[in-house]
Amino acid sequence: MQRLLLSSDALPHGIDDRARIGAWHDAYGDRFGSVGMSYRKDVAFSANCLLAAFGDLGFMSFNGTLERVSRTSRNVAADPRGDFLLGFPRGGADAVVVQRGRDVHCGTGQVVITSNAEPMETQVGPGSTIAWLGLSVPRARLLDVVADADDVVSRRLDPGAPSMRHLMRYLCLLAAPDAPDSDPALGAHIERTLLDLVSLALGARGDHAYVARERGLAAARLDDILAIIRRRFADPGFEVADVADVADVARRLGVSPRYVNALVHDTGRSFAERVMELRLQKAREMLTDMRQDRMKIIDIAFACGFNEVSYFNRCFRRRFGSAPSGLRGARNGENVRNADA
Repeated sequence: MQRLLLSSDALPHGIDDRARIGAWHDAYGDRFGSVGMSYRKDVAFSANCLLAAFGDLGFMSFNGTLERVSRTSRNVAADPRGDFLLGFPRGGADAVVVQRGRDVHCGTGQVVITSNAEPMETQVGPGSTIAWLGLSVPRARLLDVVADADDVVSRRLDPGAPSMRHLMRYLCLLAAPDAPDSDPALGAHIERTLLDLVSLALGARGDHAYVARERGLAAARLDDILAIIRRRFADPGFEVADVADVADVARRLGVSPRYVNALVHDTGRSFAERVMELRLQKAREMLTDMRQDRMKIIDIAFACGFNEVSYFNRCFRRRFGSAPSGLRGARNGENVRNADA
């Protein structure tokens, strides 16, 4: 996969807004296609765009002081790619998307689909700025799995559909600063998952829908589960052996606890093992961080989600082959077995 950040913050500060806008616009057009843009004149120019490619699917996270984005007949002729575009407004700004003679009003939490093969325009409300997540899907690939995708162009889609909720969460994960950017196998997995979720959200039927549900929706749900575990592992109340916590995760996602356990188990580690591993890795990190030297080992154990220091000591020694006290002050953990050994 490839990720590229285009930011107005990286432009020379010694030039005026007009020159900065021109330089940024050229860089954007070179990488994302021919478009027209106009910017707010009452505030300093600012624009940040994260672009990522997953196979031939394109992902974009954008925010800036734009007030209008257009793709005219001339733009379409200059850049004839006919991708379908799914847009997800964020940040509270309302916008109107105009295509095929329709005015589609969109706000945060809504979804609209457009076509790059036809002229279109997006106008932002007065005093607002554009903040969007976007996903481009090649026309041929989407029509192969959703034959009537053209019928929903320039229309809002249902943001409450399970597949759409998963797609929106998945895109938010890709926009995170720590999203992966160098693993080809993972990039291919993300491409398949995105296409599966899009096809379900647009009403894929038959064999395509069956494959998408079995593969794409399961992958997205697994990502949701792992995100919850990463967010909550340091909470002492998040008990690794407590079926109630698995049930709580299942309830949040609208699935059964058995399904949660099965999805996580298929990754090679159980739910409890993943929570424990995150706690131990966090403790190891704190123990080898010189800035944490003043913290007692018992306080580190509690900060990582353990309720008993003796249990923490046993788990830590079993995992790393050393007592936590033996790691105190170490700068690089040389006396600890590699985490993947």
